[in-house]
Amino acid sequence: IYDKAAIVALPPDMRADFAQKVLQLCNRDTQMLVQAFEYEQHEMSGPPFSVDTDEINSHYSHRFSIDLVHEQSKLEDMGKFQQRGLSSYFIEKVYHLLPIHRSS
Repeated sequence: IYDKAAIVALPPDMRADFAQKVLQLCNRDTQMLVQAFEYEQHEMSGPPFSVDTDEINSHYSHRFSIDLVHEQSKLEDMGKFQQRGLSSYFIEKVYHLLPIHRSS
């Protein structure tokens, strides 16, 4: 499953349901790539919304090991977000989720 900024498109109150639906689509061998963004949420209203590592872990760590495979500042590339008030930082993060196989 490739979540290319899908979870960050949703407001906080919808993300748990989204994650549950994604988990329903997974089998025991499903891997995922999740693209997320982190920034000071109070500086800019979403979407995209800021979704940090702790939140990714809260949704998926019970079924997956989660590795951060990419992290890059994108603030300079996001002029449109700066026009919306973003001024501190904008970090793109990509996580690779591998299933945790537990014996029954």
